[in-house]
Amino acid sequence: MRLGEYLDQLSWSQTDLARVAKVSVSSVRRGLSGEKLSRRTAARIISAISKAMNKPILLADVEGLRLAPYRNNKRRPGAKTEQASTVMPAPLPRKTGKAESEKL
Repeated sequence: MRLGEYLDQLSWSQTDLARVAKVSVSSVRRGLSGEKLSRRTAARIISAISKAMNKPILLADVEGLRLAPYRNNKRRPGAKTEQASTVMPAPLPRKTGKAESEKL
């Protein structure tokens, strides 16, 4: 069954689904039009429908729902960021005392 058919069966509007699923209305519209959704958004939408229908609904049960490629947002150690790097000033020359100059 397609996402729109679930909405019809529940007598929900796009706004109703967005409110219950805690996603934006534009995310619901994207899902209805076949555009890609994040995994989190799709999971929230499916969970809301599943609870309202009081039966388990799986991602595979919703025809035409497309997922965006998985993105790992966790930072890896040593990963470069797009932030501007901080430029450190050059160190000041060391002052040498008499004890150090005598050693040379």
